[in-house]
Amino acid sequence: MKLYRESKSDRKFRHHTMLVHQSVKQAEHAALADEFKRLWKSSGYSQPSARPRLENLWNTDFGPVSAVRAEGVEVPESFDELYPFVGVAHRKISEGVSPVIIVNGAAEKDYAQDALDFQERPVWKILVGGAKLSRGFTVEGLTTTYYTRRTPQADTLMQMGRWFGFRPGYKDLVRLFIGRNVPGPAGKDFDMYKAFESIVQDEEEFRSELERFASVNTLGEPMVTPRDVPPMVFQSQPWLKPTAANKMYNAEQAYRGVGGQAFSFTMQRPRGKDGVHNGTHFDAVKPLLRNLGAKDSFRLTNSLGIEQQFEARHGIISASTVLAAVEKFVWDENWDFEPHLAAMRTAIENGLLEDFAILLPQPKNRPQLEIVGWHEKLPIVNRRRRDREYRSGFSGTAVRERQAIEHIAGSPGKNGGPIAESLYRKTRGGLILLFANDPKDGSRQFNRAQTGPVSPVDFATLFSYALPYAAEPTPKIGFRVKKSGAGAIVDAR
Repeated sequence: MKLYRESKSDRKFRHHTMLVHQSVKQAEHAALADEFKRLWKSSGYSQPSARPRLENLWNTDFGPVSAVRAEGVEVPESFDELYPFVGVAHRKISEGVSPVIIVNGAAEKDYAQDALDFQERPVWKILVGGAKLSRGFTVEGLTTTYYTRRTPQADTLMQMGRWFGFRPGYKDLVRLFIGRNVPGPAGKDFDMYKAFESIVQDEEEFRSELERFASVNTLGEPMVTPRDVPPMVFQSQPWLKPTAANKMYNAEQAYRGVGGQAFSFTMQRPRGKDGVHNGTHFDAVKPLLRNLGAKDSFRLTNSLGIEQQFEARHGIISASTVLAAVEKFVWDENWDFEPHLAAMRTAIENGLLEDFAILLPQPKNRPQLEIVGWHEKLPIVNRRRRDREYRSGFSGTAVRERQAIEHIAGSPGKNGGPIAESLYRKTRGGLILLFANDPKDGSRQFNRAQTGPVSPVDFATLFSYALPYAAEPTPKIGFRVKKSGAGAIVDAR
């Protein structure tokens, strides 16, 4: 494809590489390189017998993907246009000593192979290696990656993700072959695709946290310093620590307060066989539901910046009642709700938080369902529960609708519409409730989740809330010493 695009444009692809990263043990690299050499030789890319296989690959993979993701870059209309370049590519990769180059540091001189120098000459090769390839070494023209190595540290794992990044003119050609069952300690298998997915999500959450506190306090000092950063990192996977223990500090968050900004609290524990936590959470919010009354329209802005309306039942309830409800929730063992509770308690004690406006959005195209043991029907929506093994909890809670509760909480610049404005009080927060399907996998309750009646153990209670802007106009976080003489702040479970 790269050669085809060169023939149809002014683009030049000086390098074209595949990365093979399976182990850091140099003793294993030669054997792995030999295996790829045998595969290359047996594949017969230069022989007519390979054409049906390659044409099928074009029809089922590269053709459809490039048609969608090429973004203006040249794409053949058929495999016939591409086939003449297969032989040329085969010759470029095969030229020299071997199509495979081992990259593992000092031992490279011990192998009979071509020198690897991206500055000196074009490189069209398969690169096999370990630690040198994983960090501190730029792989030019990287297009295909074969990755099956496990590491217990997220920062190391992120550096190994060499397929991330810009690929001008060929990003539609990038392919990743990654281990989904990589052997680990005690005979346990690890899914490296899920591991990378998790650390990307963790990094996005981390960046959002930094944005929340990217300001100065009343003394003109930064809210967060580099030394404060480790306690803010969320560890999604128990086996995957954010970094090495000697880079993490003996501190833990004790307080996190942001006025006028909504937090989504979705980090609930896995459902389990009996859904007992779901039942506990629904019982906790029953006092909130009993105070819901009228249904009105609120304003939201969608992802395209277009203003829309959504309907929600709403009511006012004391802050102490809300505090008592959320204190009963059970959270993922790797996530701590206590800093948020500390901020809510402080605001109540200081007279800066008196009550909450509770909103229960009403879906337009989904009927409300009868709830076992409850006197009225409720809306139950679909939210994706994150993989139980790697990341407990759900996707975001009413993300777009949150601007309404931020308006109610007094956040400058937020517009939830006239009803939100009428609900605003200086000492009032806003809270959105949401109920999400969460039946046991493969159970009969999946059908009841669509038609009812639904048991409280088969749906999750989710919420987002915003404290009054006046309670914490400047975001505030607080830390405390975890333990005298202690080491890492994240336990390796």
